Amino acid sequence: MNFELDDEQRLLADSAERFLTQSYSFESRRQRVKQGRQLDHDVWQAFADAGWFHLPFSEAEGGLGGRLQDSMVLMQTLAKGLIIEPLWANTYLAGSLIKRINHPLKQPWLESLMAGKGHFALAVHEYEQAFSITNSCNTLATHEATGYRLNGRKCVVLNAELAQWIFVLANIDDELALLAVERDTAGVHVSGHRLVDGSRAAEVTFNNVLIAEENRLQASGGISLLMQQTLHEAGLALAAEACGIIDALMSTTLAFVKTRKQFGVAIGQFQALQHRLVNMFMMSENCRSLLYAATLKAEERHDDASVVYHRLQAMVAEYGRHIAQECIQLHGGMGMTDEVMVGHYLKRLLCIESLTGDLRHHLLASIEPVSTQANVA
Repeated sequence: MNFELDDEQRLLADSAERFLTQSYSFESRRQRVKQGRQLDHDVWQAFADAGWFHLPFSEAEGGLGGRLQDSMVLMQTLAKGLIIEPLWANTYLAGSLIKRINHPLKQPWLESLMAGKGHFALAVHEYEQAFSITNSCNTLATHEATGYRLNGRKCVVLNAELAQWIFVLANIDDELALLAVERDTAGVHVSGHRLVDGSRAAEVTFNNVLIAEENRLQASGGISLLMQQTLHEAGLALAAEACGIIDALMSTTLAFVKTRKQFGVAIGQFQALQHRLVNMFMMSENCRSLLYAATLKAEERHDDASVVYHRLQAMVAEYGRHIAQECIQLHGGMGMTDEVMVGHYLKRLLCIESLTGDLRHHLLASIEPVSTQANVA
């Protein structure tokens, strides 16, 4: 099977690489993280001008009609720069949900998102349970004469501080439901905080929030299937970012061991270190191969696409952490400092793992019989 990039994908990767080199320095990123600035408006506009917000959406929706493979290429490339802007949360998480719903505002939402003006957040997780779409038992909505009354709390809601709309997974009469809530609605409280990698998230509390009847979202196949499809597609984009980080760790560490000298020779000439580097290289290639397989299976709607997806996430979690820790150790004491990028790569990998599910979660999900997996078309 040919896994080489086509001409359009090479151009996409080159444009992203050029942007990182010319406009996204590691030092400027460090300073913005210290200042608590998640969004640089010039950077965000550059994303819009490059058409990256249009990539995952069909031409009928106003997008570029990109395939999952194209998004994989973009996320892998941008991973090298450790982008802290909410590209994934807004475009690949909330955007993946919006394009699957039935709602009068669907097209206006997509148009504002692709123009770089609209910000959205998806509120799924609760403190009591994690990594499950059935964990909304403590976020309850009750019927009112004109709609619903929402109460509850969601944690680690990405992009909530910037979002105009928050899509909330809630329980209505013991049924999973999805509600569109304007962030400025009375009773909505957003408390932002910093994640371990320097990006931002928020705890969102809903206190007797009145939701109009028309803002209960609907989707073909039901909300449970909608959420599985959304999280699967968004998770693939995040796995691609993790694989890009692994590639960046490998290239950075290889360059370092070729120049760092001990006893008058480059440490890369020591056989013991060469064995460790080869082991890391094999792990990175395994992650890349499984990413390709999971992406193609999802795009072609294979029955085992969900199983392969969970195996990919499990491998990325285990191998990514091991490779990052090895790279920090090979850099020596300086690998622990804030001025060296390898430590920041590890923090981002840990953050990715906490967003999609830890190793145990994905291992358990990957051993379920294929027949019990939902269709992730």
